Amino acid sequence: MTTRWCISAGSTTSWGDVRRPDGPCILGSVPPYALQLLIALLLVGLTPALSYPLAVGSGRVDALDAALLGLALVNLRVAWSAANAAGAARVPGGRGGAPAWFVLGGLVTAGLITWAMIRALTPTLPS
Repeated sequence: MTTRWCISAGSTTSWGDVRRPDGPCILGSVPPYALQLLIALLLVGLTPALSYPLAVGSGRVDALDAALLGLALVNLRVAWSAANAAGAARVPGGRGGAPAWFVLGGLVTAGLITWAMIRALTPTLPS
């Protein structure tokens, strides 16, 4: 049985995620792979705010952004595997896939990761 998380108003943990909420669910029952997708999106969103320029040849690349985006890519892959497994468990014969909303969100996230990784690793000349 898969544990489904609930964001609760009366949470007993500091993060707001509880397995047995003691209050009503705010977002309803959220599948774990949705939280993984959200973490990947948050990591992509952090990259414009953080920077660690690294000199490469005569230019500079952003090493911290590249590392964060690598983590976002791993997170997206883990979430996609979990979503496919959950979809296969719902369909008799195990041939189901990820829900359509997840596929769309995953593709958008993958596009953002790609764009941000190109931006982070394109050398810029010091001014």
